[in-house]
Amino acid sequence: MTIIFARFSLIILFVTYFMCSCIKTNKTDETKVEKTNWLRFEITEKTDIEYPDNPDIGFRSNSYSNTFFKSGGLKAKDSLHYQFQFELSNGDTLFFEDVDITEWIPTIPNRLKANAYLSELALINHEWNRNQVSFDQNYFKVKNENIQRVDIARNCLNSYLWEVIVYERLNNTEKPIAHGWFNFPELEYMQCFLIKNDTLYEPFKNHLADWKDPKNKRVEDALLRTVKGFKQCSFEDKSNEMYPETGERAKKRKEVVFPVEFSTMRQLQTDSTTFATFSPPGVYDRSDPRKTELGRLKNLDSVLLKEVMVKGSSGVFNELEFQFSDQFRQTNLIIGGIDWNEIPTLSTQENHKGWQNSMGFGNHTFYENYTDFLTTQLDKNPYYGYFTDGEKNWYDSHKIGVDGPLMHFDKVNPKLLHVWLLSFERHALVGHYTIEIN
Repeated sequence: MTIIFARFSLIILFVTYFMCSCIKTNKTDETKVEKTNWLRFEITEKTDIEYPDNPDIGFRSNSYSNTFFKSGGLKAKDSLHYQFQFELSNGDTLFFEDVDITEWIPTIPNRLKANAYLSELALINHEWNRNQVSFDQNYFKVKNENIQRVDIARNCLNSYLWEVIVYERLNNTEKPIAHGWFNFPELEYMQCFLIKNDTLYEPFKNHLADWKDPKNKRVEDALLRTVKGFKQCSFEDKSNEMYPETGERAKKRKEVVFPVEFSTMRQLQTDSTTFATFSPPGVYDRSDPRKTELGRLKNLDSVLLKEVMVKGSSGVFNELEFQFSDQFRQTNLIIGGIDWNEIPTLSTQENHKGWQNSMGFGNHTFYENYTDFLTTQLDKNPYYGYFTDGEKNWYDSHKIGVDGPLMHFDKVNPKLLHVWLLSFERHALVGHYTIEIN
């Protein structure tokens, strides 16, 4: 009865909102809306003067434009399937016939629904971490044949802030030619959340839209998995070396505010390290440095490897527990639900191609193609990653300044696992550890 009433209430709110929107438009727009039911949204673009800390500067196409888009809209086809259209300034239209947005909606995994705290953490970390999905030419229509790829991202600032990035291919390299920011219609998003979770959005709004920090409470790890066995691992902390400035790290090097100069990851393992803040609508800002607690990673004391059975998943998975300490604090990093078969074998110079994910429970990775996006389901993904403090309470990874792990096996020694730690917003790598996996 509660869900039926909630759905009816949202419909009433949406109808009211929709009627008010029609009244505000001119007659031509009103006729168009009545006939098509398109929900319109503005698209914001920024010049280099407005966005000087844009990491794409120097890495984008020569034909890049900050007046590429005119406006956008979406139209529901059925439950969580939408048509998208992005009207371009040159009169062309970038059109998506059918986009399944199911996996962009933060989701309470079934295995966690019995625990209110873990349900809350799962939703928060789904929203707090970026998920950018790439579409090739099979999924959109546009007259401009140079457009080879379009990405749509739900960024990590609040529920309604989304992005669209358009790419062309030059010399086998895809480079952005336009980047726009838009708001997903709020009432429509609330309805999508209700459909996906069978529960109202409002109780979670303070966390997902208004950024209320969750409490630091104990994670009942027995609700996540059952441990079959464990052992101490031999490891080497290689943080006294510098990471390869390849892939995303190449263009984001300038987003490291302090230290200005550094030649090892160890120099970043201090609470003095700061990064450019990610601010609405989804831009980096060096003038408002993001503080960290990366000093927590200064000393790695031990690494535990566990074989685990993950709730809601079949088969045996792996979990790594890193125990760090500094003079005053103890910090544990738990990365679990890992299938070694999914971890690629690479050289350290190729580490940007490694397996990576954000901190949370069942998360999508930061970047993926549309096929993987639909295959990796928030509700069924066995992955989990989180920090705890000395009292074994959950500790916010964003306060520490870590976005998640990046892993690959060694190209020379396939039994050697490399674990790198991605900094806040993946601007840098702030730790590197090799572990013997037999």
